Amino acid sequence: MRGAYAKSKFRTFISRLTICLIPTDGCQQQHGSNKWILVPHGAGLFREKFGILVPTAAGSIFIPSYRNADFKKTAHITQSAEGLGYHSAWISDHLMPYSIFDPWTAISGLAVLTSQITLGTLVSCNLFRHPSIVAKMSTTIDHMSGGRFVLGLGAGWLEAEFRGYGIPFPKYSERLGRLSEASKLIRRMWLDEKATFEGTYYQVKEAVCNPKAIQKPTLPLWIGGRGEKLLRIVAAEADGYNLNEGTIDEFKVRLPKLRQLCKEMKREYDSIEKSWLGTVLIGENSDQVRSKLKKYQPTAISAERYLGPAVMGTPNECIRKIEQYKELGVTHFIGWFPEIAEDESGLKLFAREVMPSFN
Repeated sequence: MRGAYAKSKFRTFISRLTICLIPTDGCQQQHGSNKWILVPHGAGLFREKFGILVPTAAGSIFIPSYRNADFKKTAHITQSAEGLGYHSAWISDHLMPYSIFDPWTAISGLAVLTSQITLGTLVSCNLFRHPSIVAKMSTTIDHMSGGRFVLGLGAGWLEAEFRGYGIPFPKYSERLGRLSEASKLIRRMWLDEKATFEGTYYQVKEAVCNPKAIQKPTLPLWIGGRGEKLLRIVAAEADGYNLNEGTIDEFKVRLPKLRQLCKEMKREYDSIEKSWLGTVLIGENSDQVRSKLKKYQPTAISAERYLGPAVMGTPNECIRKIEQYKELGVTHFIGWFPEIAEDESGLKLFAREVMPSFN
């Protein structure tokens, strides 16, 4: 007890500096020991970051799209974002119904065509690939990128693509159970020289995942999704949390719940990076914004769903919307610019007029 108390006091002291020592839930559960690792501390130390969802699909309602899937265009936009000072570029993971690139193959190409921007999956569908293979692919891309990869994982939701590709689509409870196990298994393979894992859904025996990631102690693992039940997995396993198309009101509900779960698990809430993903529609003036909205607003979904979480308007209006998210503890803002495949002016305007207000 005295040892635990001393450890707690030491953690409090260190957290007031630049880092905090926290027990990794994965290590405790997986190894049965009190392993501790150094992690960044707090929303206070997670400076505001801005990223983009890279267009990889043709004809999608929700994803920045263009008429034909064109990897040269995908690469060019990513390089443009890097040159403009964006922190990160992310690729989604879908198989159909539209023409879309596989995220893992595409991100491998982007890794060698960029040099500074962080690259990540947002999110890789856990059920499309065995988590042991995902662990191996992740460390490989971390090497290809020079230590710039973030693994974002999700439970999967679009039933049609599972059916189309002959992949079982279990109930939500099982998908969450699989995601939870996958997160533990992947982290174990990243950290252990020989990983053994016996779960309900996944098992590996003395699996070797070398070389280890360039990032130390290993690369970041994010969990993304809209369901509230997902938050327990985030609290237990994740380095980052993404709420896709999250509104102000949704973050007001979810983040306090995440904080409470972290408290129950004796996890530092502030060690989890909170991120927003949604539409960014920016113009020099109101007329330009209205023109873009008329051209790019999807017809297959309601205006409320499309515009509710959007960062939209003139630069000052976008800044005010981002400030609202920031006040709740969100620090990583990932935008999809609906016009980006044919017009990068919004990407440039946002970098020039909005980002400097936060960085």
